[in-house]
Amino acid sequence: MRGCQFIRKKFLDITEILPERLASGKKILWKEINEEKIEIFVDKNSARGGNTKPIKIKKFIPINTLLFEGLGLWFGDGLKLQGGVNRVFGFANTSIELMKYFLKFSEKCLGIKSNEFKVALTVPPKLQDKITEIEDYVSSELKISRENFFKTRVLERTNKPVVNVKINSRLLGLIINLLYEKLKQEVLFSN
Repeated sequence: MRGCQFIRKKFLDITEILPERLASGKKILWKEINEEKIEIFVDKNSARGGNTKPIKIKKFIPINTLLFEGLGLWFGDGLKLQGGVNRVFGFANTSIELMKYFLKFSEKCLGIKSNEFKVALTVPPKLQDKITEIEDYVSSELKISRENFFKTRVLERTNKPVVNVKINSRLLGLIINLLYEKLKQEVLFSN
């Protein structure tokens, strides 16, 4: 029954699921930015190794349909791993409507705006002469500046443009994975 009570809650406090340390041993810290958002970062002096970039995210994640649908999109076509480790948060698809929905989930549930994402496009050879037009269209539809675009490439094994939006962040990748696992366990064990 504990799970049912959790699902009936309206928000999940992200600080309650944060681990104390990264796998590297670095201590995870956070501070309030305003009443809605927090900044999560690592204590640079807590262990050896490179430092991760701080992230800003909502402290209280709303538990609603958009959250579950957004996590479903992320689990299905989401970008999660780089080198076998959660180091990225993003989504790749050929549907602009699904991309918009993923970005809506990111902003409304997580507090991550579309202009914080980087964009990589993959186009089929038949459209390589229209790369600029495709980039302009994607930029306009997703409300992501062309300055955030990188790596547009032509790939033979695709027949439609594929849009890839992502944020490279070990902390964000870890947090989204923890959020997903927490909600999955609560739903599975709510009987």
